[in-house]
Amino acid sequence: TGPVAIQYRTIDDREPRFLSKGTVKRLYNPSVLLEPHRVVYLCEGPVDTMTVACLDLPVVGLPGVTQWSPVFARAFRNRKVVVLADGDDHGEGKGLAEQILGDVEECDVILFEGEDVNSFWMKHGPDALREKLGIG
Repeated sequence: TGPVAIQYRTIDDREPRFLSKGTVKRLYNPSVLLEPHRVVYLCEGPVDTMTVACLDLPVVGLPGVTQWSPVFARAFRNRKVVVLADGDDHGEGKGLAEQILGDVEECDVILFEGEDVNSFWMKHGPDALREKLGIG
């Protein structure tokens, strides 16, 4: 039916960094869930989601750290979910991961201490990210 929301991000350090119009409590890249992937990665934010997609891995993203809904757990039934938790915030990424752990039947968490998926990629490269994800 067309766009349901749009999200903006500043390219500098101005606050707020993210602005949106419309309903953003949706998953990024949900078409991955139409395929029979046994393992699906879950990121917070579109940039981290696109970064993992560059590794040709099945990845779904949340539009923000407060955007998880327990109803999303249904979409991950009969799959192992690997949450790639941001560690560049004030514990919100870890809190999000704990919430998802409580809602999803089979779930692991990889915490990116002091950074997020994209900053890890930018600093260490794609091979290091593969290694961190255990697919090196």
